[in-house]
Amino acid sequence: MTTTIEVNVFGYDPKWKDGTNHKYYTGKFVYQQVSPQGQQLMDTKGNLNLANLDISDEIVIFYNWMSPWVASEGTLYFAQYWDDADDNFWIVKGSGKPKQSDNAGGTGQFVVELESPTRLKVTDKNDDKAHYNYSIAVRLFIAEQSAPDISDGEFFVDDPKITNRGNDRVIRLAQYQSAD
Repeated sequence: MTTTIEVNVFGYDPKWKDGTNHKYYTGKFVYQQVSPQGQQLMDTKGNLNLANLDISDEIVIFYNWMSPWVASEGTLYFAQYWDDADDNFWIVKGSGKPKQSDNAGGTGQFVVELESPTRLKVTDKNDDKAHYNYSIAVRLFIAEQSAPDISDGEFFVDDPKITNRGNDRVIRLAQYQSAD
């Protein structure tokens, strides 16, 4: 049996983050669960605690990117998922900060598929009793706006959390803060 969650993802107010292990935009993200109706599984920060929800089966999450144009300092910039599915979903076991090299394929728990430039499908086996930090990463085309297809763009990243079933870790409100 599989539990399916569909979420609309909105991003805005990108700010450049230049650190030792990362160079990308962070900003504000809002996650709006659209299905299943009647039971909130994912919060508005993108966090998902499958242990607290007592969900033990596989999870399929559809992330619908709803911000094709992102405002920054009064200018709109084009944004969408990138061609390589693993570039759009970074994940690390534990409490570290995911980076681009932390793709889902290396976990054995997650499979990422790009259904379109605005729809990402993530399958979580949900059977390892582990806590993960993940990042949704879209491409933000700050440069060469007239022809985004010739620019690689820059990553625009948010980092919510997933706790798989059986984990006794408690996600506290302070942990619901996104990367700013």
